[in-house]
Amino acid sequence: MQKKRKMFDGDFASSGLRIRLYLTFWLVLVVGFVYSIQAQIGRLDELEAQEADLRRQIQAAHQVTRDLEYDLMFHYSDAFVERVARERLGFIRADETIFINDAR
Repeated sequence: MQKKRKMFDGDFASSGLRIRLYLTFWLVLVVGFVYSIQAQIGRLDELEAQEADLRRQIQAAHQVTRDLEYDLMFHYSDAFVERVARERLGFIRADETIFINDAR
């Protein structure tokens, strides 16, 4: 009496069917793997673009910070204090001569 192999409660007709099922399994596995890798590559591209954008924003923020620090230092300088005293308060130095134009 000859033993028959059973799988899934059915008989394999030949070893050719077994090979086709085996190859189909591996094909599906490889296709799924390739699809997964492509999805990850697409996500990586998105993240790299986002990183580049964030780096540009950081550089812009650093420039704004430098400009504000310069303005802050300038506002505490003697030149700024003298300019404000002259323009807004009308102060002059002791050695300066003022000319008034009455031709209005």
